[in-house]
Amino acid sequence: MPIARRKILKQLLVGSSGLGWALARAQPWPSKPVKIVVPFPAGGYADAYARILAEHMTLAWGQSVTVHNRTGNGGMLAASEVAQAAGNGYTLLMGTVGTHAINASLLARLPYHPVNDFSAISFVVEAEGVLVVPASSPAKTVQELLEWARTQKNLSFASAGLGSTSHLAGELFRQKNRLDLTHIPYKGNSPALVDLIGGQTTMMFATLQTVIPYLQSRRLRALAVLGALGATPSPWVQGLPSLAQSPWMGKTLANWAGLFGAAGMPAVVVQKIHAQVQRILQLPTVQARMTAEGMRFVPMGSDTFAQFVRAEIASWHDIVRASGATVNEGRFSPRQTNLWLG
Repeated sequence: MPIARRKILKQLLVGSSGLGWALARAQPWPSKPVKIVVPFPAGGYADAYARILAEHMTLAWGQSVTVHNRTGNGGMLAASEVAQAAGNGYTLLMGTVGTHAINASLLARLPYHPVNDFSAISFVVEAEGVLVVPASSPAKTVQELLEWARTQKNLSFASAGLGSTSHLAGELFRQKNRLDLTHIPYKGNSPALVDLIGGQTTMMFATLQTVIPYLQSRRLRALAVLGALGATPSPWVQGLPSLAQSPWMGKTLANWAGLFGAAGMPAVVVQKIHAQVQRILQLPTVQARMTAEGMRFVPMGSDTFAQFVRAEIASWHDIVRASGATVNEGRFSPRQTNLWLG
């Protein structure tokens, strides 16, 4: 083949491949199914609201949006999967306070950077936490629980997993009140609550949304809320004391979930997903469910949400240190949080 002809053919091939790349980029998003990865099992608040988003997004976009539960390692498996995904918005993470704030201070090493490896898309919900005991427990109040616990041995508190709010709340409660409690971590709220009801553990700090069925059936008893008094209008917590506003804990510990993608997502895709989240979570039916379940939605832009995550990392730095919480990797190191914020 003559050299001139080969050059022309090469130019045509390069041009056509460039055109194909440009056309691919110009395709309306989403042009294929979207996956939301949830770090915990079905039944928890992060899973429940991921499914609400997926259902409404599917209807709005005409593309399938599905929820994939990937549990383990305090949410790190799910977060790592999304951090390593392409930054195109087709693999999203329902991140939580655990995956993006607590673990940054609790663990000596993380397989991902909670700020730099993600595109912060939207705040989703804040979930009220409650201190619950089995219905068979002799404690009817927090004070009764403390008095009884100080006379017992082999007591424990369950949690939704290492690095979860329930873990840190239990550690802080144990330390502040000088209790001899063993931490029993589970893979999510649901399996932890099953064992709590069965008497395998003594107490748990759980999200209100997950315990309502057990409060209704009188298999669990709620003794206090983690948030401020009156912050949650749900009838299930009316009249309960606030641990945040008491000497029993004295700190506000908030569960929250937000939607993240991998780093480098196009701004137009971030904005499109963000707009849908804001719309869905302000639907009257969704708002009514939030009120009943002790959930709160705070509208904020993607940039504000990114700032919120950074502020949460700094805030949980102090809470982790105050709790004295430890994991297999070793005791909390105060230098760690600076690495994520630097």
